[in-house]
Parts: sequence; C-alpha cells; structure tokens
Amino acid sequence: MTHSFHISNNPDPLLWKSFVENHDHGNIFHTPEMHAVFSQSKCHSPETWSVIDQNDRLLALFNPVTIHAAYWPLRFFTKRCISYGSYLCDECDSGRAALQLLFETYNNTRSSTHIYTELRNLHDISSHRHLLKMNHFCHYGYLNYLIPLELPEESMLSRISRSTRKKIKHEIRLPQIEMITADHPDQIDICYDILQKSYRHNCVPLADKSLFINAFRILHPKKMILFTLAKFKNEYIAASVDLLFKNTMYGWYGGFDRDYAKLLPNEMIMWHLLSWGAKNHYQWYDFGGAGQPEQKYGVRNFKAKFGGNLVNYGRYLNVHAPLRYCLGTVSYKILQKLSKLCRMRFIK
Repeated sequence: MTHSFHISNNPDPLLWKSFVENHDHGNIFHTPEMHAVFSQSKCHSPETWSVIDQNDRLLALFNPVTIHAAYWPLRFFTKRCISYGSYLCDECDSGRAALQLLFETYNNTRSSTHIYTELRNLHDISSHRHLLKMNHFCHYGYLNYLIPLELPEESMLSRISRSTRKKIKHEIRLPQIEMITADHPDQIDICYDILQKSYRHNCVPLADKSLFINAFRILHPKKMILFTLAKFKNEYIAASVDLLFKNTMYGWYGGFDRDYAKLLPNEMIMWHLLSWGAKNHYQWYDFGGAGQPEQKYGVRNFKAKFGGNLVNYGRYLNVHAPLRYCLGTVSYKILQKLSKLCRMRFIK
C-alpha cells in the first residue's frame, strides 16, 4: 500500500492545535504555545516536524528543542535536541508510515553539530520500539510518578507516606506557610531566585530566566501555567512552576530555601498543588520524571512520598556525535562532583 504525504516544518497553526487537542496523548509540549515559549527564550531553538497527507490531514508531529550553553566553547559540547513530550502519530498504518518518513527525514538533517536527540516520553510508546530502533533511537528505562487527582481529599492524603501526611495535617490545622499564586510579572523574579538557589545547591544547571518570563507572558493569559510561591512570615521559601493542559498538571520546575528545610516547604507546596488540582477538576499530576531505575536518585524519594502510580515509559536516545557525547557526559559528572566538593568545603 502506497501513501501520499509530505513533510512540513510550518504546519497550519489551527491544524496543529486541533491535532494535539484531539489526540489521546497530546500534551502541553506538543502545543504551538509551548513552541512560542521556547522560540523566544535564550539558548532554546524549537523545531516543528509534521507529516500531512493529500487530504491536509496531520498524521504525525515531532517538536524537538535544540538547547545549548550560552557561550561558544561550551556550546560545542552542549548542543543537543530534547523532545520534551516525545512525538504524536495516528495509530493506523498511515500514521506509522508517516512517522517512519518523519524520522528518516529528520535523521538526514542531523549532523555532528548536534550531540544527540532524546525523546522524553509522557505515555507508553513501546509499540513503536522497532520503528525507533530502525531510526537509531536506543531505549533506556526512565521512571515517573502519576498522581490521580479525582479523589476525595482524605483519600489523597491517605496515599501519602505516614510521616509526611502527619506534617501536612498539622500544617492544615495550624498553618504557618502562606501559599501565593503568582499573577504579576514581577513575581517571576522571586520565583527564579528561589529556583536558582535550589539548583545551585544541587549542582544542576537551570534554564535562563527568559524561559520563565516568556512562559508567564504567553501561557499565563491562557491558564496553561501556574507559578506558586510559599511564604513564611516575610520570606519566600519555596517555588513551583507547573504546566496545565487538558486534564493534567505537569511538574516543570521547583525548589526551596534549605534554610527553612525544617518547615518542609517542598512537601507543603506539593500538597497545595495536589489540592488545587483536585478542586480545579484536573485528573492527573505528572511529576515529570523520577530517574533511571538502576540509579540512585534523591528526588525520586521525595516524589515517592506522595503515593503516585509508578510508571516506566522510558526514553529514547539517538547519538549523532558519539565522541562528544562521551566527553560531555564524563565532563558533566566531574564538574558536578567538583561543585559538590566545593560547596561542602564552603559550608564547613
């Protein structure tokens, strides 16, 4: 059976939007709005790959984002493509053929200027594993927690670990922390300062502030993003940035001030978000990843406390420049260890 369709890197926005909204697995990272956020943010360059048939029907969609460091020496070792929501295609013969054409064409355009392309799956795409392998994508396990929100508050609380549940109930009875929904651009600076301090403590790079400014400017008027701040007395002590699309909340960025760790601001802001999501008729909270199964990952322990459904949709990696990939991976681990050692000596 022959198929007649073509690749488009500039699909009609209405066709694009409709395809994502009506697809069972369409998520916020597939949307034109998210593409606009990335396109106007420093060190981010999004692309759109779509396959359209002779009847102007969109069959497959792929939204990789090129990310790199700001300065040239580092850019050479950091330029990679991340597909945050993976891809979409119609689950039919035409859809799979369209996806094959898409990845064949995409691979032909990648050169050694890009180190790798990574698919970060938000749903199960194991039925396409053979097709992806044919197109040089290697699978590896990657965990995530999905928290159901269509439950009574007491049922949601009962899923949370005992010690954390006890502290949340105490906070509900005798609140110390004020939760604030950021609705003004000036509050983005406060949010970013908290995130920056938290990411620096963990020796993990944080996206440029322009990403958050553009996300607020583009997504906030459409109720597609939620910036939440936790305040204790006169100090802001935690922040969370969550994306909103269809029936799901997506944990995007979060952090807290460790000077106030005894108050458990991260746990309290998380409970606030789950409660908010339930009251606003969202069905799921997607934690945004919990690491590789075989590796220790401290963040996983935090996320596990909230009693979500553990899934392993995995990720797929296509390495375009193997030598730079190896050098970059090793260098990043060394820099992380050095940063942690320096931080520990500074604290002492």
